[in-house]
Amino acid sequence: MSEPIQVILKQGGPAYSGLITFDGVILEVFGFATQGSRRFHIATIERVELSFKSGMLATPTFKVNGRIGGGLSEVQAIKPDEREQGELIALAEAVNTEAEKYEGITQ
Repeated sequence: MSEPIQVILKQGGPAYSGLITFDGVILEVFGFATQGSRRFHIATIERVELSFKSGMLATPTFKVNGRIGGGLSEVQAIKPDEREQGELIALAEAVNTEAEKYEGITQ
């Protein structure tokens, strides 16, 4: 990975608005009506999953699955528009590509 990726989510008010960045080593999540940020080293991430399902029993989500002991995971409700969805997919693919390099090393 050469350039850091950042996705700014602006839809749906403070609970759904924030910034997600990945520089090849650290995934960091800012905003979403919380103080500070949440940081994840790539070695601690098994994979990032996205869901854009929306409806009565479904909410779009950005999920970080932790690698170490099955813990360290985070689920963030999101409301991305079409452009933001594309950016999130690119970010998730970049994180997952880098995370695969640590498979078997940190489990």
